[in-house]
Amino acid sequence: MKKYTIGLITGALLAISAMMFMGARDSERGKYQAFASEGRRYLLDTQSAKLYSYNINSDNGWVLRSDGF
Repeated sequence: MKKYTIGLITGALLAISAMMFMGARDSERGKYQAFASEGRRYLLDTQSAKLYSYNINSDNGWVLRSDGF
């Protein structure tokens, strides 16, 4: 019974690791992170560190707040 349990745990960990590695190869996902603070909406470009805020009066809605690095 002990070998069965160890084998089951090992198999589950290998399956989880494989799924994590398959999901980590696509670098375009997660480029933007959206969040809200004090009633304002922000969008952060994680590759260039540019910060955008949402402005309803703007033509496209998103306005560059910080130019990054």
